[in-house]
Amino acid sequence: MLIALDRYQFAKPVRWTETQDVLLADKEISRMVEIGPSDTLVAMAKKTISSKYREHDAALPQPRVLQSYEADASEIHYEAIETLAQQSEPPTAVDVVKKLEPKVSTVSNSLPKYGEPVPVTAATKVDDEVITARDVVVGLVAQKLRKRFGTIDCSKSIKNLVGGRSTLENEIIGDLSSIFSSLPDRAEEMDILELSRTLSKGASMAKLMAACAELTARLFSQKMPGGFTVADARWHLEEHWGLGIGRQDAVLLRTATEVLPSRLKSNKEAAIFLDTITKAYGTEAGLILQPMSDVPASVAAPSLNAKLVNEQHGAGPCPVPTVNPVYLDNIASSHRDAISEAQKSFNDVRAEKDALQYQVDVLTAELGNEFIDGITPVWSPRKIRKYESCWNWALQDLLLLVHGILCGEKHLDDQTTRDTCDMIVRRSNQRLLDVMRYLKSSEALRADELLVSMVKEVLSMLIEDGQDWISHFQTSRFFGKGSQSPATPMSMHGQIFPDPNQCGINNNVGIEVKVKTQSRRIWKQNDSMAELYQSSLVSVRQHGLLLKGKTVLLTGAGPSSIGRGLLHQLLLAGARVLVTTSHFSPATCRELQALYMQWGSSGSQLVIVPFNQGSKGDCEALVKYVFDAQGGLGWDLDYVIPFAAVSEEGQVDELGSKSEFAHRIMLTNVLRLLGAIKQHKQDGPSNTSPVKVLLPLSPNHGVFGKDGLYAESKVGLEMLLNKWYSEEWSPYLAICGAVIGWVRGTGLMAGNDVVAADVEAMTGIQTFSQAEIAQYLAALLAEPFAFQVEMQPVYIDLSGGMNNTAGLHSVLSDIRHNLRQDSLVPPAHQRRQDYHHDNQSGVQKDPSSVSPLANLKLGFPKLPDYHDEISPLHTLRGMVDPDRVVVITGMSEVGPWGNARTRWEMEACGEFSLEGCIEMAWIMGFITHHNGRLNEDAGGEHYIGWVDAKSKAPVADAEVKALYERQILEHSGIRLIEPQLDEGYDPSRKQLLHEIVLTSDLAPFAAQPELAKQFMNEHGDKVDVLPEASDGADWTVRLRRGATILVPKALRFDRVTAGQIPQGWDARRYGVPDWAVEQIGRETIFALVSTAEALISSGIVDPYELYQYMHVSEVGNCVGSALGGQQALKKVFRHSYHGKQVQSDILQEVFINTAAAWINMLLLSSSGPIRTPVGACATAVESLELGYELITSGRAKVVVVGGHDDMTDEVAYEFAKMRTTANTDEEF
Repeated sequence: MLIALDRYQFAKPVRWTETQDVLLADKEISRMVEIGPSDTLVAMAKKTISSKYREHDAALPQPRVLQSYEADASEIHYEAIETLAQQSEPPTAVDVVKKLEPKVSTVSNSLPKYGEPVPVTAATKVDDEVITARDVVVGLVAQKLRKRFGTIDCSKSIKNLVGGRSTLENEIIGDLSSIFSSLPDRAEEMDILELSRTLSKGASMAKLMAACAELTARLFSQKMPGGFTVADARWHLEEHWGLGIGRQDAVLLRTATEVLPSRLKSNKEAAIFLDTITKAYGTEAGLILQPMSDVPASVAAPSLNAKLVNEQHGAGPCPVPTVNPVYLDNIASSHRDAISEAQKSFNDVRAEKDALQYQVDVLTAELGNEFIDGITPVWSPRKIRKYESCWNWALQDLLLLVHGILCGEKHLDDQTTRDTCDMIVRRSNQRLLDVMRYLKSSEALRADELLVSMVKEVLSMLIEDGQDWISHFQTSRFFGKGSQSPATPMSMHGQIFPDPNQCGINNNVGIEVKVKTQSRRIWKQNDSMAELYQSSLVSVRQHGLLLKGKTVLLTGAGPSSIGRGLLHQLLLAGARVLVTTSHFSPATCRELQALYMQWGSSGSQLVIVPFNQGSKGDCEALVKYVFDAQGGLGWDLDYVIPFAAVSEEGQVDELGSKSEFAHRIMLTNVLRLLGAIKQHKQDGPSNTSPVKVLLPLSPNHGVFGKDGLYAESKVGLEMLLNKWYSEEWSPYLAICGAVIGWVRGTGLMAGNDVVAADVEAMTGIQTFSQAEIAQYLAALLAEPFAFQVEMQPVYIDLSGGMNNTAGLHSVLSDIRHNLRQDSLVPPAHQRRQDYHHDNQSGVQKDPSSVSPLANLKLGFPKLPDYHDEISPLHTLRGMVDPDRVVVITGMSEVGPWGNARTRWEMEACGEFSLEGCIEMAWIMGFITHHNGRLNEDAGGEHYIGWVDAKSKAPVADAEVKALYERQILEHSGIRLIEPQLDEGYDPSRKQLLHEIVLTSDLAPFAAQPELAKQFMNEHGDKVDVLPEASDGADWTVRLRRGATILVPKALRFDRVTAGQIPQGWDARRYGVPDWAVEQIGRETIFALVSTAEALISSGIVDPYELYQYMHVSEVGNCVGSALGGQQALKKVFRHSYHGKQVQSDILQEVFINTAAAWINMLLLSSSGPIRTPVGACATAVESLELGYELITSGRAKVVVVGGHDDMTDEVAYEFAKMRTTANTDEEF
């Protein structure tokens, strides 16, 4: 029929309606199967039957079967689970299970065949004992209180254990009444032991076991691995520990009270968990439990012996459905080509993967990991920062200067004051001059007449100099000292403290500068150029450098580098500077921003970009950004200063990956960078003025030694001076090579600072500080010397005589040897003096020292002095009545920076003080306060102070900042979300649910009877439910095709930062009891702690002190919230929907006024007015207004005001949908 239909369809136009009549009426088919991607023909056939053949089909002995391969594949292949053989009266499922009598077999590490028993050594059997009423009562109370079984004090009553929580008390009594037939009067006031003895007299064993099963069921459904059921646990307890049914119930009841943070991942973990509880139970019951000697490492679900099942049924072989082998061969043949093609594709991919891996291995072996990691690009246009508001900082500096003079803190003869004045002049604009004139003529300058006259004198000078600056762009003097010689001080203990910026003798003689240019291919000294440079240097020293309107590209301006000192000069000169950094971070940006704030003059601009000079891609992207007018700066560069460098070590036989990487940065990619600039200049609209390149050359042509390829890199740069003549890029680049001498304090020379002073004394070489060398280099950028560089390459020697010194390496070795010998003399001399002093005085010097302590302050309000500040006020008239003035006496918070005091330190000062670090370390649980013996067992000495929370080692106050500050900053403030602080919420895996409809039956799973009935109630005929054992303790549930289930999925959320509370914050440290932490919502806990701290900051250590001065009805409460108990809302909706355990009184924690109620119950105990404002983000402001109105209206004398809310993933997600929060993926 199928073949005929196909032939008919292909040969004739499609006439499916007539075809249906033939099939349904003439042939009267009883079953039709459609093979295709969908049920198109079957759907049409169903409509035809419904419209034309309904009455006809009603008379048929059995209904037609219409199936499609897409929807009914399992029925077509007869793969549905076969029922037992047909009987006249088919047995029920319970009868079948009773006959089976399943035998349990273990599973070893090597998986046995189906039904094959595994031999094990059985555990020693323990005399069984039925579960007692005491076990059930303690287990129920422990689970309700969220405590472990062994922590319940049976000598206390239920009323005492719940701590006055009547809702929880009623819930426990109600559950007990459902288990036991009758409860004694006032059962909640009886201790647990007495109550258990009373209840055990009439207890039903069936009800006790049912209660145990109910308490245990939730643990297995939520915390045990998938497939690990109560039956598996019982099998493990029996076979591994030899426990009977009663003792199994006791162990399982104790497991139900354990609090597991997450679902156990494997059966092995579940077995270990059970073993731990069993050992504790054995100790409690006084049993000697001996586990099985060779139990398998993992526990698997019990399996039925197939042979035994068949014997029980008498049906011979297991009735497993079989498939025709010819059918299987046909399927395999039809897919053989596809399988071959897939295998070929797999082989090709694997070969390509192996080839790529081989290339990676070769590159890694040849270049090394340091080279490969070092060339990774870091360029990111989104991270670029620009600073150009020097006019704003000038106004701030002006106001600080005026205020400092009026307060007597600044004086005109101070160098700092003169430098500030000079910087204000360099940033002058018309708006700033207007402010100066206003201040000069204003009567607001109220201070001593002499100080006011000094301010006006300074303002007059600044106005005059500022006008000259604006009109003529006159330069200001150079900031810094003249030539300086280094000094190497040595302590009395022989320690050497080299300071690269400390000077011994200020000689002011300068250095001999030699300038060379090329004449007939020979480099000769050019005296006229040397004189021109000297005049440029004098001009820079006296008046400074002027580069207003000029653009500069500077690489290598890290801390303690030559480039950093030169950056000062460029910003002072008014240049627009693009500076690169390979360590781009907020700290780096703040550091460079502070530098701009201090040194940026009028017209200056600072652009910070992430850049790795070791990356070819970064070099190209950087140059494109500089010249591109559409997506970049659109600059036509005037200067390029490629000063990026990497320190390296190694002799000729020790060259490694880092040396090659350093060579790439200091030579290869410098050439690439200049080549890209040349190309853009050539292709650009303006190429009349070449870019002046300042090359950092070195006199170290192998003189120091053991510095890798450093000398080779610097010598290679010198070749550019010759290539300017031999290659074709001279119209676009002008080269000035500066041989830079010994610069103290830089990353490359810091290790040699200790010998700098002796080198100058012994060899005549002059070393430089960073400020000095920056001055010499700045003179190379000034006109007219810079103009001459455009005409021809210039080689200038600023080595300080280092080029002319032979045998420098041996000199350095001798100096280091002498320093080591000299460092031995002072400590020996000091020991001798101490010895004589002790012998003469006869008193041994106490070697111990007193460590300074931190001075923690709570910031109490300062009380005015009555005689000096209050008494004189009686003469005032027409003033506000002090009795009606509302005063804020204390404030507090719980937030990302801890509390109000620590937050103020971070936001006002940018760092924690010692006291702030101590407080944060205590808040985050790093330290605890100790008062007692350090080691009780060893009889340690009595110690009062801080100790490390983990090691219990003493921690001095002065050590806290150094030990814990890094950890504090990492886990406080606005930061990447830490999942452990919000129930495991991970933005990269935000969980949502997706509904799917099953297209085939699922494997069966075990469930408690009540749960099985609930599945049946929801899914109806889409679920099979059968009892698994004769006692009906466990049932088997199988979801069938068509059932709907919700499957978790993980969404990657693009908001990954938040202001979470500091990691480790725990309300218990503040004295909040355990029951409150477990029952009360987290937001309410925050409000409680904040209220307590606000009272303490007001000087009130006990709220009841208020009632010594006012009535309880005069203390109000206006604490509000935007959403209320968000954690409680999550439990009400999400946890309950997911079937997780939720406290019975959770609803009361949802309400917005709950926090105010708890504050009143646990702290204030007042009967005054309570107002609960709800104003979204303005809730706290509305609370403040309500509190003010209550006081001014006379309704209250003291009011607690404020707001509270918490961060949850639901709120973060909804704010993101409103686009009211930043997309951190884009920000990063």
